[in-house]
Amino acid sequence: MRSADYTFRTVWQVAGTLGEMELFGLGRDEVDQLFQRIDAVTLEQANAVARMYYRTDGLPLYIQYVCEAIQDSKASQVVPEDIDRILDGMLADRQVTWFRDAAQRIEGYYAKFGFDRTASVILNRLSREENYFAETAIVDTVQAGDSQATPSGVQRVVELLTDDNYLLRDTSSGERKYRFRYRLMRQWWKINRA
Repeated sequence: MRSADYTFRTVWQVAGTLGEMELFGLGRDEVDQLFQRIDAVTLEQANAVARMYYRTDGLPLYIQYVCEAIQDSKASQVVPEDIDRILDGMLADRQVTWFRDAAQRIEGYYAKFGFDRTASVILNRLSREENYFAETAIVDTVQAGDSQATPSGVQRVVELLTDDNYLLRDTSSGERKYRFRYRLMRQWWKINRA
C-alpha cells in the first residue's frame, strides 16, 4: 500500500517536519551539526527517507534491512521507488528471517498451549484489515471455523498475540478492537500466510 501521506512536496514541509522532531538530549553543537547536514538533503532524498520510515513503521530492524539492500546494490542515489522495490521484494520472500520467525513462533510456542490454530485464524483474518477489527467479530470468525471455541478462549489468544506484539489494541470507542501492530508484518502475513 502506498499513500501520499508521507510525501513531501516542498522543502518547507521537510523543514516543518524536522522542526517538530524531538531533539531531547542533544547538545547545541549536535543540533547545529544535524541541521547543517539536513540543509544538504534534497527533496528527493527527504522523500526517500520519508518513504522508508512510512513503509517500515519506523522499525530499526526493517530500516536496517532496507539499508543493507541499498548498500548491497551499490546505488549512488536512492529514490522512493527504490525503497518500494526493496520492501516489495521483502514482502514476497517467505524466508525473510524476522517474518519467518514470527510465523514459526505461532507454529511452535502457541502450539504448546493448543493456541496455534486459533492464533493463525485471527492473524489471517486481521491481515486483510487495515483498520481495527472488533473483538466480537474476531470471536465470530474463530467460532465460524471451530464450534468448540469459546469467547474467553479466543480472548486469551488475542491477549497473548497483543502481549507478543503481533496486535495492537484500541478501546477508545468503548469497544475492544485490534489490528496488526506493524503494517509491514500485516502485509507479509497476508501475502505469505493468509
